Amino acid sequence: MNLEAIEQACLNYLKQVSNPLVPMSRLLRHLHEHQEFEHVHEEELLDFLRRHDLFEVLDPPGLGASPEGRQMLDEAGLGMERCVVLETRLPSRGQLRDHMDEQIAQLIAALETARDEAGNRAEPERVAAINEVLQRAEMLRAKVRQF
Repeated sequence: MNLEAIEQACLNYLKQVSNPLVPMSRLLRHLHEHQEFEHVHEEELLDFLRRHDLFEVLDPPGLGASPEGRQMLDEAGLGMERCVVLETRLPSRGQLRDHMDEQIAQLIAALETARDEAGNRAEPERVAAINEVLQRAEMLRAKVRQF
């Protein structure tokens, strides 16, 4: 694995994208478009980027951090995943807070819709489970707003 070539490809891509927060899967897809990088694995890339001074890896907040939480969010159409950003394009704390708050608001709206649908189908166990997740999402939202 040619780390210098990977570094340059990542730098070039992350400099030119409009949104500085790039999902890890998109960066990896971009690399795989080039024959010399088609064998780069996500774990290797992630390890390289985490140790590199020019890149910052941002893990998803709260619910999206665990595989189970990611699966639930994906099923709700709210795929939250780790992102990569150039250190020089790192958003301010306020921008990060607003971005996370927006994602959590989308999650809460999707959960409320799922809860209503489960209630209409008379699935009390599912309603209770969704209510628990909603509580956790609201607690996470409160923490994010204090950020």
